[in-house]
Amino acid sequence: MERREASVRIIEKVFYEGAFLQDALALFVYDPGASVLQESEKKGTVFLSRGTAARKVLLSALLSRLTTGGLSRIKKTVRALLLTALFELIHGDTAGYAAVNAWVELTGTLGFSRLKGFVNAVLRRFCREKGDLLSGLSVREKLSFSPYLYDLTVSSFGEARTKAIGEWFLSGESERFSVRVNESRIDPERFVSAVQEAGMTVTPTGVTSVTFFISGFERLRDVPGYEEGWFYPEAPAMTLSVESLRERILKSEKPLRILDAAASPGGKTLQFADLIALSEKRRAGGTESRRSQIIAADVSEEKVRKLQENVLNFGFSDFVETFVRDASVPHPETGLFDVVNLDVPCSGLSVLAGKPEGKENVTKEGVKALVELQQKILNAAAPSVKNGGVLVYSTCTYDPAENGENVRWFLKTHPEFTLSEERLILPGELPSDGFYYAVLERSGR
Repeated sequence: MERREASVRIIEKVFYEGAFLQDALALFVYDPGASVLQESEKKGTVFLSRGTAARKVLLSALLSRLTTGGLSRIKKTVRALLLTALFELIHGDTAGYAAVNAWVELTGTLGFSRLKGFVNAVLRRFCREKGDLLSGLSVREKLSFSPYLYDLTVSSFGEARTKAIGEWFLSGESERFSVRVNESRIDPERFVSAVQEAGMTVTPTGVTSVTFFISGFERLRDVPGYEEGWFYPEAPAMTLSVESLRERILKSEKPLRILDAAASPGGKTLQFADLIALSEKRRAGGTESRRSQIIAADVSEEKVRKLQENVLNFGFSDFVETFVRDASVPHPETGLFDVVNLDVPCSGLSVLAGKPEGKENVTKEGVKALVELQQKILNAAAPSVKNGGVLVYSTCTYDPAENGENVRWFLKTHPEFTLSEERLILPGELPSDGFYYAVLERSGR
């Protein structure tokens, strides 16, 4: 299977079978046991399928102008082929006539020989009218936003910021591989040296002192320290909520109890555990009886199984316990905590660069249901916070209803809490996907 056919299969799964792009890529590209692609074809497959998935609205608008009768009348496989072909004709480096010939031949290979003439006519017309067709797209179509997503973003942040967010989603910048170094395992400077000595490129993200971009490797296990747990893959901005508690954790003179209430797959749990391990490593004469405790929970056995694997693999299982717990239900039996972390389910608008299939999935009704769930989780968590403790609320969305509006509602209904810190990072504002967090301190029962 060559890259164009693989890309069509991937796009068909994502657009018309409800698959996640990352899962489809794993099947066709990243899974050595399943992929039937030559190594030389994998990079091109990722380019075509990612690019097409990110621009579904834009490419569909073009195809609508190039055909009559509506896109639903075009067979799904041929529709996926045409959308992917249009992406290559706009962004690829193959000459137009050669690319068109390749896509027409693939139409026959896929079992649609009688439609080769149709595909040829559509793509050749696009090549002739490319400039006019592209310039005729609306701003929303050029950004490849659904009507609801575009209106939400413009009403929240204005047209200029909406354009910047949309361009970040299409830029490919979010695909840069980033990690957070586990400081309890290795000093960040030593980590950088080890990666450079292995012939790879490592650069600071500029977001925190322990997050880095790495490139120049084929497999993740080839990066120095993979087996030793020196690092954890994470978008830089998403480390900031736990990082905001760094001094509170490192300078604590007593053992801490931390609850990560919606923890899977475990990025925040591991970051908390790393800071706890670092603080106890630095504290002279520390004993086992002084050890802090982290409880990490999530709603299903499958999620907790993944969480357990990460905790075990990174060597934190001696002070991190995992449980199956529904975060939207109070659990008084677990006691009180110095820190309760809520990285809640959300609409994921800030990570649409890597999950472009979500652009059309966000709806007003869906957001309303998420806000209700988030408020239930906040309500359930509040009684678990000690006096003087903190509740950390975070999302990977920029939707105000799920962020600041939820926090204002919580503060109004829970006057025993005050807002200590709040921050919204829009996608691309830092060299990272977006993120939101608020730190709420409890001053009374």
